[in-house]
Amino acid sequence: MAHIGLFHTLTVIEIQERGLYLDDQEGGKLLLPRRQMPEGVAVGDEIKVFVYLDSEDRPIATTLRPKAALHQAALMDVADVTKVGAFMKWGLPKDLFVPFGEQENRMEPGKAYVVYVTTDNTGRLIGSSKLNRHIKDDLKSSWPGAEAPLSQGDKVKLLITGRTDIGYKAVVNDTWWGVLHESQIHKAIRPGQRMDGYVRRIREEDQRIDLSLEPSAEPT
Repeated sequence: MAHIGLFHTLTVIEIQERGLYLDDQEGGKLLLPRRQMPEGVAVGDEIKVFVYLDSEDRPIATTLRPKAALHQAALMDVADVTKVGAFMKWGLPKDLFVPFGEQENRMEPGKAYVVYVTTDNTGRLIGSSKLNRHIKDDLKSSWPGAEAPLSQGDKVKLLITGRTDIGYKAVVNDTWWGVLHESQIHKAIRPGQRMDGYVRRIREEDQRIDLSLEPSAEPT
């Protein structure tokens, strides 16, 4: 079945009053509600959709784009806080639930937090602001002799998460922590901002990543 929390390109197999039904890649079908149907769509067409669980925990497709997919992080506003946790605005009709146990600090209504999309033990999508549970500190591999996933000079995708005493921390390619030192920042940046960056240096002593916003930066 089309994996929950990810984007898929699926084929239209049926058009009904409720909307489109898409091939779920395992012999079943997923509903794309009528209000999101592309104009002029026909059986056999392919549509890129995001798959998640609706309010009754049924898989459903949407052409809306959430702020983050599974195993990605983004800055999200708190829609509500209840006795079980917080609900984040992430761009879909159903808010993303962040249990209290996944909150680095207790979330407050109206504030924004960087949240990582993961799953609970039932397979439902949830959010976590305990980023260190999900983002790796370094490039060390558990496989001896494995090729390094990044090299000095590589262009990478950054999500700025917050200030430190030496600059800003950033999530690199949704997977690793990196540091953007003050000396490498020549324009205004802010937590929650996405931008392109470059691997300035991979420190030999601990395999941690130093970053730059310029491709011509040299290691120091």
